[in-house]
Amino acid sequence: MKVITKISVQQNNKERYNVFLNGAFAFSVDEAVLARFRLKKGMELEKEDIAEILYADEVRKGYQDSVYYLAKRMRTEKEIREFLRKKEYGSEVIDLVIQKLYEQQYLDDRDFAKAYVQTQIKTTDKGPIVVAEELAQKGVDKSIVEQALELYGKEEQVYKAKKLTEKVFHRNLKESFLQNKQKAIQLLRRKGFSGEVISEALANAMKKDEENEKEALFYQAEKAFRRYRSASGNERLRKVQQFLYRKGFSMEDIQQAVERLKE
Repeated sequence: MKVITKISVQQNNKERYNVFLNGAFAFSVDEAVLARFRLKKGMELEKEDIAEILYADEVRKGYQDSVYYLAKRMRTEKEIREFLRKKEYGSEVIDLVIQKLYEQQYLDDRDFAKAYVQTQIKTTDKGPIVVAEELAQKGVDKSIVEQALELYGKEEQVYKAKKLTEKVFHRNLKESFLQNKQKAIQLLRRKGFSGEVISEALANAMKKDEENEKEALFYQAEKAFRRYRSASGNERLRKVQQFLYRKGFSMEDIQQAVERLKE
C-alpha cells in the first residue's frame, strides 16, 4: 500500500500533474485522469490502482495526440492507427482511442472520403480511378469509396480529360497527330480516367489540323534527314521513311515528305 503525499502541477504543462507516493515522485497524469480517479493527498493506492491509473493516462495521451494530429487535416481510421503505432502505443490503447474518437465525431471515413473526392475534383486533374486508389491506400472501405465517387460526375471527368488532351497537343506541335493522340491516351490512363471517358474526350477535344500536321511532318523529316546524313542516298531516304512511320505519320504524307527531300 502506498500513500499520495503530494500532487503538484507541472511547470511546462499546466494540464499534467506530478504524483508523489510515500514522499517520492511516482508518476504524472493528465488533469482529466486526476479528476476521474479523484486523486488527492492522503489517498492510499494499491499496485492494481496505480496500474489502472497509468493505463487510463496512456489512453488519454493517445487521444490527445490524435486530436492534435487531426487538427491539421481530416484523417482516416487507418492513418490514425498508423500514427499511434509509430508513437509506440499498444493495440488495446489504440482501440480505445479510436472508439473515443468515433464517439466524439473526430473520425468518420464517409465524411473523409466525400471531402477528399471534392478536394481532388477542385484542385487536381486526377481521374476517379486514381482517386479511388488513393482512398483505398488510406484504408477507406471500397463501398464508402464507391459512394463518395458518385460526387465525381461524368461531365466533369470528360471536361478534365479534354483539357489534358489539349495540353498534350499544344505542347507537342512538332509531333504527328497520331503520336499526340497516343500520348494523350497514355496520360489520361495514368491520371485515372476510364476508357469510356477517354474515348469521349478524344472524340471532339482535338481534330486533326492538316496545316499543323504538314508542318510537323516536314520538321521531323528534315530532322531525320540530318540524323542519317552518313547513309547513302537511297538508304538515307529509306531510314527517313522508317523514322516518320514510327512517328505516326501516314504513308501518303511520308511519301510527300520524301519527294520534297529528293528535290
